[in-house]
Amino acid sequence: MNLRILPRAAFTLTEIVLTLGIITFALVAIIGMIPVALDADRAAGEDTALAAMANRVSSDLHSRGFAELTVAGSANPKPWPYYFDVDGIPQPGSAGAIYECFVIQSGAPVPKTGALSPGAPPASPNLLEFEIQFEWPLAAAAANRKTRAIPMTIANYE
Repeated sequence: MNLRILPRAAFTLTEIVLTLGIITFALVAIIGMIPVALDADRAAGEDTALAAMANRVSSDLHSRGFAELTVAGSANPKPWPYYFDVDGIPQPGSAGAIYECFVIQSGAPVPKTGALSPGAPPASPNLLEFEIQFEWPLAAAAANRKTRAIPMTIANYE
């Protein structure tokens, strides 16, 4: 009797080891990207919260009278402190707040000049420049806080 052994289709040990090596290499690369993705997510969340808080502060400043902004801005370098929690919701004080915001007048009022005479003396200030400065987290020492400054201009249309 003549028995023939038919070859079967199968993977060799070398092919299996190579496949496992490639999969392991890919998984290590993917797992290595997780901290980068988490940092990007955290930074995006902070940027979103800062934009919402800056919008709230800007709205509050625009609702004040221009004269109040001029007087308060020149008398006190940090006249309007704002406090926000982790979600960007305003807080009445620093208790429970994560973000601290100061509105700083960054320069003297920009004067309105005469219509056609460039050397004419200023008639009245009509433009104020501010810097909305955020610091967080409040629980950290001042040297360890993150800061972000957002420039802002308010015009007098009266």
